[in-house]
Amino acid sequence: MPEPLWCAVRLPQLPLEALHSDAQTPAVLAGRQRVLLACPLSHAAGITPGMKLATAHALCDGLRVCQRDLAAERQHLQQLAWQLLRFTPGVALHQPCVAEQGQQPGTDDLTTSPGLLLDLGGSLRLFRGSENLLVALFTRLSDGPLDWQAGLGHTPLAAWTLSHVPADVSLQALHRSRLGPDPAGPDLRDVFSLALASLSLDLLPLHSTLKDKLLAPGFHSLAALIALPRPALGRRFGKPFLHWLERLLGERPDPRESVTPPARFRSQYDVEEPITHQQSLLPLMQRQLAELESHLHWRHQAVRSIRWQLTDHLGEAPPLIVRRTRPGSDAATWLTLTGRHLEQHRLRAPVLRLVLTASRPERIEGTSHVLFHDPGERAGRHALLEKLASLPGLSLRQVRQCDEHLPELAQALTDPLRPAASIAPAQPPHARQPLWLFDPPQPLSTGSDGQPRWRGAPLALLGPDRTLSSHWWQQPRQRDYFLARHPGNQALCWLYRCDAGWFLHGLF
Repeated sequence: MPEPLWCAVRLPQLPLEALHSDAQTPAVLAGRQRVLLACPLSHAAGITPGMKLATAHALCDGLRVCQRDLAAERQHLQQLAWQLLRFTPGVALHQPCVAEQGQQPGTDDLTTSPGLLLDLGGSLRLFRGSENLLVALFTRLSDGPLDWQAGLGHTPLAAWTLSHVPADVSLQALHRSRLGPDPAGPDLRDVFSLALASLSLDLLPLHSTLKDKLLAPGFHSLAALIALPRPALGRRFGKPFLHWLERLLGERPDPRESVTPPARFRSQYDVEEPITHQQSLLPLMQRQLAELESHLHWRHQAVRSIRWQLTDHLGEAPPLIVRRTRPGSDAATWLTLTGRHLEQHRLRAPVLRLVLTASRPERIEGTSHVLFHDPGERAGRHALLEKLASLPGLSLRQVRQCDEHLPELAQALTDPLRPAASIAPAQPPHARQPLWLFDPPQPLSTGSDGQPRWRGAPLALLGPDRTLSSHWWQQPRQRDYFLARHPGNQALCWLYRCDAGWFLHGLF
């Protein structure tokens, strides 16, 4: 059994970051004419939570006031959860219990921050130890745009509680355990229980009413509450707190439902300021394509097409669809092709929302890469087709063989950027077939002897070629093909006979 190691990623600024991403503009999250959350710039100006909005405006000119949007928060949280699935399949959204948020929490209650819970126990062997895993995880979080705080623990609630104190507390506890340098160290449960017991009650992520109730008898640390009999705690402080404490210490099961990524990738961004020029969309598109590349890379998948949906005040504009000849996942190529399509696209109105969706992913196998590229090497056929597809007014068509016997049905013009419905045979069904076919076949007259005539001269039959039939289950059609030579120009003709008479189908 793997060690029960959990990591909590708390996002204290997410309610504001989901609505405001400009680090150069001060902003606050407000409710009931009071400040609920302040960004670093606003905090530096002296604005604190609980302050009246009028006072905040007096302290900071140009202050932007935002109202909480739970849907936007959940969208950002889900996108981060899907990105962290590369580290563990056990990624769950933190769902506050009654002891943490009270009986009837409101949108203005920010007692509990949104966050994620990661079950890292099963990934320790894959990353060859907890140190490598945590370095990779924390590096990924630091590269993102969100403010975060992390904590470790032997249970989900232990990790979430320790995320409210400096990260060194849980990291030092992990270092002292058997997952640290000394394999003979104590269990994770013992070291994290000691770290939890030393916490002050003021630091616990509990509702303010319950926290005041715990402080009233004179308790100051969690160790004093742990030492009391469990039935007495339940009678005095209620069952919600008792269940919270038991799940915190690992005495009660605490199952968490892991997030499930969607079958197809989708990314949506609502811009703060309307975008009026096509080139101004590229930085945001680059960010979304980087998410797509990360989503596909860790699943060994690729897609053939992506779809950009631009939304303005008039509604959804016609979509911008970018295709490739082969499945791909690299963001750089997708961005280059998107830029070419965008050059030919005219915005009808300023863009307010940008949505990226991908086609159904396809699994790709590992391939060998070239170590040294030829500087004079030209782009391949697939790259040329993708460039041509971005030119306006140009329709690309490719000749593909079809599983048909009749010559006029054996080939079809298809889009080279779409996957073929079936694999064409390596060789045509009949090698002896002229390159020049008449469409439609030319009817021939016959002389008194019944021989076919073309341009006034009888054709000298050289013998039968073959018999072809097609679609016998719908409309039976059968033809007897012959080879013939024209006496005037000695052209080798390909003709057939059916119920309607003789027809010239092609010339060799």
